[in-house]
Amino acid sequence: MAFNGKLALAVLGAAVAVSSTAGANDSKLTFTGDARLRTERDMTYFGTTSENLYTRTRFRLKADATVNDQWNATARLSTGGNQYGSHFTNGSSAYGPRQAMTLDQAFLTYKAMDGMSLQLGKVPVSFWTAGNTVTAGVWNFDQSFEGLQMKWIGDSGAFKPYFTATYASLLENTTSADLTLFGAQLGTKWTSDDLSANFAIGSYNFNNIKGSTPVNNGHSGTTSYGNGRGNTLAGTAYKYEYAETAVDAEVTYNAAFAPVQAFGGYITNNEGDAKTGMFGGLKVGALKDVGSWHASATYKDFGADAFFAFYSEPSASMGGGSNFYGSEFQLGYQAFTAVSLVFNYHNTYHYIPALGGRAPSDLYVFDVSATF
Repeated sequence: MAFNGKLALAVLGAAVAVSSTAGANDSKLTFTGDARLRTERDMTYFGTTSENLYTRTRFRLKADATVNDQWNATARLSTGGNQYGSHFTNGSSAYGPRQAMTLDQAFLTYKAMDGMSLQLGKVPVSFWTAGNTVTAGVWNFDQSFEGLQMKWIGDSGAFKPYFTATYASLLENTTSADLTLFGAQLGTKWTSDDLSANFAIGSYNFNNIKGSTPVNNGHSGTTSYGNGRGNTLAGTAYKYEYAETAVDAEVTYNAAFAPVQAFGGYITNNEGDAKTGMFGGLKVGALKDVGSWHASATYKDFGADAFFAFYSEPSASMGGGSNFYGSEFQLGYQAFTAVSLVFNYHNTYHYIPALGGRAPSDLYVFDVSATF
């Protein structure tokens, strides 16, 4: 059995053991979930024009069990089989064959003290990215880590510092060293009457990536873009290690008509010829009450080895990743309570190994999402 299967079963077993020691009046079980219908149209122009049209569905169900004052147990099921990102988390594929529901989160949370918690198991990605948009930065928040995570949130009046640290086993190897991650992020939020800000610096150290073979995670553009998702390969294996430093910042002003937010980030890796990346953008509005809206524009420019591209959000032109520059535009509208409509347009220029140069691509994405 793979590491993730062992860990998920171990966590579920521990959850049962913990729950058996709790009093009957201490336990509380709640369920939440979401459903999404996504329509995509992508067009890439390398040599000849390639056009694809997809309809993708996703359903997720999450259970949270409050065992006692210190312990919680969480598990989430998702459609999509072994596909890793929201871009490909589908309930069905061509001609309607069913795909498996998978356990994409399963973890215990221990509240060590006020503001501090420890999580063990298949934990969600918790590193903050400026702009609160998964497509702006280097993390895909639909993925999970297998390991241990610590989170701390402080309170110093207008300032609320926070710290997140994660140790994860990414892949067990029998003939070579395991692929692991140690990541840490330190930041602070600041709030006044009409102005707020968030700033963070993170260090993300992936170990034993160099020389390992990329895992095809089902993103679009695999054949033309390469299994490294933009990262430099030596033959069929990664050429570099990834020890990244990232800075994220955003400032929000609550104007009379809508909140206005400016955000941006910078990241650099310790190896590679093209090892830096940046993004920046502007967002107006926020989805809250029925009839609310938002609009945003983001520019991104990521070198080939600015970050380990496997964990970036694949819901972007050519499957996301690194080694590209381009723009993203988004419009959102809260149509009903718990039902939103969001349209994304990506215009990017990726490096295509087969061409030895960059090629433009366009991606149109329309989501209808409901939460419960």
